[in-house]
Amino acid sequence: MRKLIFALLLTSSLFAQKLNSFFPYFEKNGIDLTFAYTGELFSNFSGGEKQKNVYLDNFDFIVLADLEKILGLKNSKLKFYMLGNNGSIPSEYTATAQGTSNIAAYSTFKIYEFWIEKKVAGNLSILAGLFDLNSEFDTRESSSIFINPSHGIGPDFSMTGENGPSIFPNAALAFRIKYNPTENFYINSAVFEGTPDDPTNPTGTKIEITKDEGVLLVTEMGITNENKKFGKNNFTVSLGAWLYTREFKTLALVPQNKKGNYGIYLSSEKTFIDSEKSELAVFFRYGFADSRINTFDNYLGAGFTLKGILTDNKSDALGVALGIVHLNGKTYSTHSTKHEAILEITYVLNVNDFISLQPDLQIAINPANTINHKHSSAAGLRLALEL
Repeated sequence: MRKLIFALLLTSSLFAQKLNSFFPYFEKNGIDLTFAYTGELFSNFSGGEKQKNVYLDNFDFIVLADLEKILGLKNSKLKFYMLGNNGSIPSEYTATAQGTSNIAAYSTFKIYEFWIEKKVAGNLSILAGLFDLNSEFDTRESSSIFINPSHGIGPDFSMTGENGPSIFPNAALAFRIKYNPTENFYINSAVFEGTPDDPTNPTGTKIEITKDEGVLLVTEMGITNENKKFGKNNFTVSLGAWLYTREFKTLALVPQNKKGNYGIYLSSEKTFIDSEKSELAVFFRYGFADSRINTFDNYLGAGFTLKGILTDNKSDALGVALGIVHLNGKTYSTHSTKHEAILEITYVLNVNDFISLQPDLQIAINPANTINHKHSSAAGLRLALEL
């Protein structure tokens, strides 16, 4: 096994260096290319629904074009993003409602994002097209290293709608406007197609706008506090709200149609240590959703990341995070618990400029999708290649 991993790392590194040599030509002409491959091996070794080893992977090919340099369109850029996924879904065996891996998806290749953005003024920009909501809304830099999906966007938001909001792996058409009144304050608002892709057919990219699906409205405002000594934002707090305009069935014994499914989330992160050799950051998130409609009506998450554990240049990071979701009492009969908690301990080591390795441990207390066990434990290893 050790020889196989070494051979894979060596081959990937040589391929990355060769491919990366072509990139400067495109960058010189206003085109920024990104290719990324992420592969994971996960083992549910205790509890859950079933003990099983699974493999899954994710391909990203992204083109970011400077339209001012290419076509003369001032302050404009275009993004084209191809996404591919293969493999199993680890949470089918860990039995966790919050999921296990943030790259787990139905096996398919598709156009994920395709948008154009223009800066109308120095502090105002507009964007239109297929757009990932979580790329700008409900996101925290310090929690981005974690593999469990809940630390990216809370399940009180990610599990809403007929096919989720416009997040991985299904992006929707959107119109977004962002305004920065001051250097340390922003307001970001967007309207999204109510149902991304086709819930009955998850392959490929499908755009079908109907009256019944309505729209999803999202607004977030945030404040950042700049660290003058190190020149970084060491504190951020944001408040967001979302609203679906379409009708949803309530979770009552006698379901009724209700308009106006909504939720609110509060997010913050702070850097306590930021030197040349180490960095310590903590994050916190709380969110709730309309309990009459949504299975996951409350979520609380928090954690920390510490860089520079074994290296002196912050090329490695240790992360510990806890996510607790409350399952609506009206759906208790279909789940084994009202609260599910997942503790994740992860470590990222950047082998070189292209490759990183990430062992990961997730321990779930009261996994919601099984009655067989009161816990599940899964260990994983992620290999990431990015150019």
